[in-house]
Amino acid sequence: MDDAFKTWDAAGETLESVEARIHDGAPLDRLHDRARGYARQVLKTAPWLSVKRGDTIVEVGPGVGYIMQAVAEQCGVAVITGLDVAAGMIAHAQARLRRDNLSPEQFQFKQYDGVHFPWPDGAVDLFYSVAAIQHIPKPFAYNVLLEMHRCLRPRGTAVVHLLGWEYVARGHDFAAEIHRQLTGAHTHWHHFYDRTELETIVRYALKASRHNLEPDQGSLWLAWQK
Repeated sequence: MDDAFKTWDAAGETLESVEARIHDGAPLDRLHDRARGYARQVLKTAPWLSVKRGDTIVEVGPGVGYIMQAVAEQCGVAVITGLDVAAGMIAHAQARLRRDNLSPEQFQFKQYDGVHFPWPDGAVDLFYSVAAIQHIPKPFAYNVLLEMHRCLRPRGTAVVHLLGWEYVARGHDFAAEIHRQLTGAHTHWHHFYDRTELETIVRYALKASRHNLEPDQGSLWLAWQK
């Protein structure tokens, strides 16, 4: 798991380099629009969701916080917390807050060990995660879903974005992907999911009260309510 984490620490990179790398080279002036689109999809995937200003909201794998900012704009929430395994990435996110004159009180960050979320049972109203869980090995990814569910309040909601197998069908080099992981390359790893797998988890492992799953251009968006 350390190899999967190391590429995200980014301690020796500049903020500008990190912004380019984790956003697939998208120009800086497009990152806000891109984040707003993701935030809209988070809300669309959970049509039952009603976010209140004082809700406890957590993004898992927030990068440097563009989607946190977009969710705050669209939902009017007072505080969003980004949960990350990488101290270096958190430092870059905090540097971006300072550069872009954003409030460190509104946008907060916590580091964790990749296994145990730092909240007690039933403490969080909304978890969401975009283009993050797909990069970590599946047992750890499944554990993220379990930890989200544990920490959700009754009737709380989680929304996660994952890569579907269609991503491979669209031309992703699967053999090269497996080689990178077997050799422990410090680069972006990718793991793939399907509808049966995810619906089985939410129905029988999480026992969610309801859920929604939407395919989107090689990705899968999954929402469930505790």
